[in-house]
Amino acid sequence: MALAEDVAGFFKASSIDGLATGVVLLTVVLASASAKVLAQQPPGAADDTTRVFMLEGQVVTADRAESTIGSSVSAVSLVSSQQLARFPVANLAEVLRLVPGFTLVDFDGLGQDPQMIVRGFYGGGETDYVTVMLDGRPLNNLQSGMMIWDLIPPVAIGAIEVVRGPSSALYGDGAVAGVINLISANNAPEGGFWDFGIGDPRSFRGSVRAVGDFASRPVTVFAEARRIEGYRKNAARTVGNAGARVDIMSGEERSLSLSAHWMWRDVQRPGPRPENKVEVDPRPIEIFYSYDGTQAWLARADLEGSIELSPGSQLSSFLSTEVRRRDEIRTVQPSLDKGYTKERFLDTNRLFGTVKLEKNDLGFPWSDRLIVGVDASTGHFESEHHDVVTGGPLTYVFGTPTRPLVASGQGTRNAAAGFAQYEFRPIDVLRISVGGRFDVFSDSFRPDEPSPDVSVTAEITAFSPKAGVNLSWIESARQTGHIYLTVGRTFKAPNPDQLFHQRSVPVLPTVEVPVSNPLLRPQHGVSLEAGAYHGVVISPGSWTGDLSLAVYQIDMEDEIKFDVGTFTYGNIAESRHRGVEAGVNVRGPSASTFFVNYALQNVTAQSGVNNGNFLKAIPHHTLSGGASGMLMRNLELGIYLTRHSSAWLDDENTERLPAFTRIDTRTSLSVRNLEFSLQLLNLFNRAYSTTGFLDPGSRKTVLLFPAAKRALEVGLRVGV
Repeated sequence: MALAEDVAGFFKASSIDGLATGVVLLTVVLASASAKVLAQQPPGAADDTTRVFMLEGQVVTADRAESTIGSSVSAVSLVSSQQLARFPVANLAEVLRLVPGFTLVDFDGLGQDPQMIVRGFYGGGETDYVTVMLDGRPLNNLQSGMMIWDLIPPVAIGAIEVVRGPSSALYGDGAVAGVINLISANNAPEGGFWDFGIGDPRSFRGSVRAVGDFASRPVTVFAEARRIEGYRKNAARTVGNAGARVDIMSGEERSLSLSAHWMWRDVQRPGPRPENKVEVDPRPIEIFYSYDGTQAWLARADLEGSIELSPGSQLSSFLSTEVRRRDEIRTVQPSLDKGYTKERFLDTNRLFGTVKLEKNDLGFPWSDRLIVGVDASTGHFESEHHDVVTGGPLTYVFGTPTRPLVASGQGTRNAAAGFAQYEFRPIDVLRISVGGRFDVFSDSFRPDEPSPDVSVTAEITAFSPKAGVNLSWIESARQTGHIYLTVGRTFKAPNPDQLFHQRSVPVLPTVEVPVSNPLLRPQHGVSLEAGAYHGVVISPGSWTGDLSLAVYQIDMEDEIKFDVGTFTYGNIAESRHRGVEAGVNVRGPSASTFFVNYALQNVTAQSGVNNGNFLKAIPHHTLSGGASGMLMRNLELGIYLTRHSSAWLDDENTERLPAFTRIDTRTSLSVRNLEFSLQLLNLFNRAYSTTGFLDPGSRKTVLLFPAAKRALEVGLRVGV
């Protein structure tokens, strides 16, 4: 009842300045225009251009095996290649606004290191609660578990699969809030394109993708270079990517592919700004953050293959290796007039892989499938911390040219896990799924400076079971629908940075507070989720639509949070994550689409001094929507809305981050093999911030990360 009242109160009280109404009206216009275009096409053309199926029948692999969304016991979403191409984005992560329940936080409104808030889980830039994969291979880094979205350019991706909700039973640590599987554009039509863009704030990007044959083997290559000066001072970003994949063998009985990827980036970080200064001018930065930034590169290689052992039985595996190097200058601001900046050099090497067996029809008098497998990884890291600056504005002193070493060390993280899932259908309309996973982590760290030979270790084990049922309640030529219920256990181990990070913050001339906490306990949670899906053919051969709904509750123990008051990681005793996710999608001819997503996140502490308070940084309500379609034969227009309600900035619930609404548009004109585009982000030039915190010193001043005002990009795509 409380959740229903929250939802009703949001739509009654929220003022969106009539923009939501405008989206609806625009949808009508686009639909009408699309209908006219369709009417002008020759007979049969509509079926070719609108071969759109309801999500119910779409095949996805995010559950570690091919299955349809209609048979899933989780909330599953699919972002198609068409949506990827048409959605106005600053980087790949922003496409996830198409998915119900996904809230994005970045530090400049232009896609600088976006982070996700899903089902009330937000790592605040220090960890991630969503496992991100590329074709089933994890991308989150070893040290913090964070996903660096600059790693994968949009040009390399053909589709995105999303599983919302705890998925530790299949993917283990890190999949507390969900799983994102990025599908490479390997199955794209033969050929390719060049893509260019220039914009304001000053920016440039160029990318290329080609799909073809080399020595009678399918090959995909891509490359991208991107530069943006940023909205604020010390906010520039430069990124380069290149990758390739070759299918050595391809077929239903056996396959083998080799891929490689390289990434380099240079990202400046302007830091927060006091709220009263943001209102005057958001663009300058505080003196402490004048040199903050990160230079990093990554090299990665992946070998994956599969073999059919017998009809209905398949063995698949992958082996990946990666090397990451990072040079990071970062400031911690314990009070408004003090900032402490250190430089960190971090080298990480990791080898990881999976072996999985999938067997269908085990011989029982019902349809079934068994999935069993093993994940294993080993990683090594070396870290150095150097002083850069100390003190406040009056004593702002640079370190020596060599930036004196203050701490260093090296550590390892080894992990292994076994997982199994059994699915069966006692009757055609009912699917039952049971499974679980057992994880073992072994962490160690040995400092070289300032206290050599004092090693620290951590051993973690976790068992994550899950069970779910899916009932198909309607199935016809025009309609399809299912309901599901899932219960499971999830966990999140503290990452090496949270356990062993050597960074410290001076609180007195001779006293420093360590950021890490080797006594951290793993987070554990029990989840319960119910959901429904209904798809309908509105107009045969042209218009389809679907509605989805998910209601969940996750009770967490020992949730890890970073306390800006103490500058140390700690376990909060208990928290409860409750919410609702709902989505409506309509798809029609000539790429016409309309969608509305709503999410309620009700996340509260369940013990301690803040018992009953909302957790900070989590917006209570989020709303996204959009429409796109052809205004005339070759002219397409899309408009998209994002609405975030206010969020608390502190655990005491005394100060709020203001609510905001953002409107983006994309217009494109196609002429033969050319596409001209105009993209506008923050169309109405609104001032807003997606994140912030309270001044730890006074606890009164609000520090914000102001986002960019209106940004535009003019683009050209040349098909080959």
